[in-house]
Amino acid sequence: EGLVMMVDCSNPASFPEIDAQLKAMGVEKIDIFVMSHPHADHIGGFAELIKEITVDELWLCFPAEETVHCANAIKAAERAGVAVRMFGDGDTLTLGRATMQVWMLDKPEYTRLNDRSAQIMLTFGQRKILFSADLEQKGQNGLIEKVGAEMLKADVLKYPHHGLQALTPEYRAAVSPELAIVTCNQRETEGKKYIRRT
Repeated sequence: EGLVMMVDCSNPASFPEIDAQLKAMGVEKIDIFVMSHPHADHIGGFAELIKEITVDELWLCFPAEETVHCANAIKAAERAGVAVRMFGDGDTLTLGRATMQVWMLDKPEYTRLNDRSAQIMLTFGQRKILFSADLEQKGQNGLIEKVGAEMLKADVLKYPHHGLQALTPEYRAAVSPELAIVTCNQRETEGKKYIRRT
C-alpha cells in the first residue's frame, strides 16, 4: 500500500547515516514514526529526522516527563505540525494491512527503562516481526510470563538491546526466529557471540 513506518531513529550524531539510508531507499515520507522508549539512542534523532523527511504521526508510549529526549521529541513534533498519538500496553495498532500488538512491562517490578520499552509484534499476512527494543534478560522472561511463550513466535526478531547480551534460553525458544537483526552495533558483544553459536 506504500505506507511507511519507522521504529526509532538513533541520536543526533548518528542521524546522517540514517538519513543517507532513507534517501537510498527512496523514502520521502514516513506515515508513522514509533518510539519504543525514550532513550537518546532511540528518539534523540527525531528532531533531525523531521527536518529532512515529512512525518505524519509520532506515536509515543511514554509521557514527556519520562526523559528530556521524549520531551524534546514532542516539542519538535508540535513545532513541525506532526500529530502526536499515545499508545500503550495491550493496544493493537494498524498500518494498512499490517497489525501491531503492543506489550509493555510495568513498574515497580521493572525499574529499568529498557525492560519497560514497547514490545511490538508486527503481523503482515503470514509473517511476524518482533521489535524487541532494548529488552534485557529480566524483561525477556517477564514478557513470557505476561503474554505466554506461544504469543512470541516470530519469523524475524529485531534482536534486543543492540546485541549486547545473549538471549535467555526461554525467550529464544519462544521467539524461535528464522532471522535475527542486530541494530546500531559494530562491536564484538556477548549477543553477537551468542548469535554465531546458535
